[in-house]
Parts: sequence; structure tokens; C-alpha cells
Amino acid sequence: MAHIQRTSLRRKHTPKTKTSHHPLLTPPQIFHGDLDFYFGGWDGRSRVASIDTQNCPVYMLTGEYDWSNTPEMGQKTADKIPGAMHKAMPDLGHFPATENPAKFVPHLIEAVDHILKIRSDNLSTMRLGDGTD
Repeated sequence: MAHIQRTSLRRKHTPKTKTSHHPLLTPPQIFHGDLDFYFGGWDGRSRVASIDTQNCPVYMLTGEYDWSNTPEMGQKTADKIPGAMHKAMPDLGHFPATENPAKFVPHLIEAVDHILKIRSDNLSTMRLGDGTD
């Protein structure tokens, strides 16, 4: 029954209002658990510099109006990761895929293209060698 109610609630809202009602669609204990983890849980900021972006490309997207992870915060994190990319997305917030899919998708495609290029370049190097052997 709860699933049916949630589904019917989703149909009544536009993508923009649906994101603002997200906590209402989540059991309270889960939402509060998310907040506890997000604001007081594991903190990996001291470890991000060890990410090998040649093996695990990083392309961070941050919405211009995201108050919980501002573009400045995203850029500071990306600056700590050698080879990471960061892009602030104008006119978008924390849930860009549902706030405005048409504005979000080009940013997502750009990020995926970047990641695929890095991975493709690395596969070519693995197959052909780096010229030192």
C-alpha cells in the first residue's frame, strides 16, 4: 500500500516539486540516518588526494544553488585530487536530474565523455605500452 501511495504522490508533482518533497516520501528514520551520516559520519577529505584518476577518473558536478555542497566546496575537493575535473552547473541545485533534466543532461554527457576518453586513452597505453619498454 505504501508503494502505491508513494507512486501516486510522485505523479501529482512536477520534477521540481518532487525533489522538495523527497523527505516526505522517505521513512523518517532513513532520512535522519542520512543526515547523521552526511553531517557527522565518515569523512574522507583527508584521503581524496590518493585517488588515482588514471584508473578511476573523477568528474564532479555541483549545482549552482546546492546549499549542502556548494560549487566552492566541490572545487576545493576537486583541487585535492590530481587530475580531477569539477564543473558548477548554472541554474541547478542539489537534485539537477529532477529539477531540470534538459539543463542537466548536457553536463552529464560532458562528464561521461571525459571519463570515457580517460579510460580509452589508458586502455590504448596498456595495449601499446608507454614506449619505455
